[in-house]
Amino acid sequence: MPAILVFMAALATQDLSYPILEKDPWAGFMPGSFVVRETNVTNRIRTESTITLKSIEVNSKTFTVLTRNEEEEQSVEFASFTAMLVADGFRASGKSTRVVPFGPAKVKALVRELSIEGDTSGTGLWKLTVSDEIPGGLYEAVWTSDDEKTSSGVSCAFKTVEKLKVQGKEFSCARFDIKETQRAKSKKTTEGSYWLSAQIPGLLVKSVLKVTEGKDVTETTIQTLKVEAKK
Repeated sequence: MPAILVFMAALATQDLSYPILEKDPWAGFMPGSFVVRETNVTNRIRTESTITLKSIEVNSKTFTVLTRNEEEEQSVEFASFTAMLVADGFRASGKSTRVVPFGPAKVKALVRELSIEGDTSGTGLWKLTVSDEIPGGLYEAVWTSDDEKTSSGVSCAFKTVEKLKVQGKEFSCARFDIKETQRAKSKKTTEGSYWLSAQIPGLLVKSVLKVTEGKDVTETTIQTLKVEAKK
């Protein structure tokens, strides 16, 4: 399933994809809504894709994805990042509430701590701050894990509200900054940002990610070029 369609986050850090979402990015949009996105990999490979919401079922949505004159149909059942962690054996080990800044406003948020059931080491703990008032529902996600041979960490957090243009129209976007580090035999880092807007089907307006592993560097940019939002 193309990451450009649903942007689901896998649970292993090396398989994380962004954005990390707590809320269905196509919720509230009706069939016929679509986005056109361009994916640019290190200024060498450019691919344009049109993603259209075809139908809404009880527990899923059906999309058509047109890429390089080839169209495929996909049925997607959204799962939040928290739900995927729970399915992978994580359990809530703590919960609290706080008020967090969101641009010029302040919003209520829930802070959840999740760890592998039965693990008392204190490592491998996810700390998620979520809010229904933020596009995508996630304010911050932090994870660290350390042992004698490896050290890994993830930080994905809301940074600011910025305006980006799509087809000449400005959209207010929440910008999230990412830093992901893995240290094993070789060091691998993922850094970048993504911008989400509740006015855009699928939420994603833009993302820029740079992956560095040894001497290899890959930068991938996804940009929304065109949008049709039906509600």
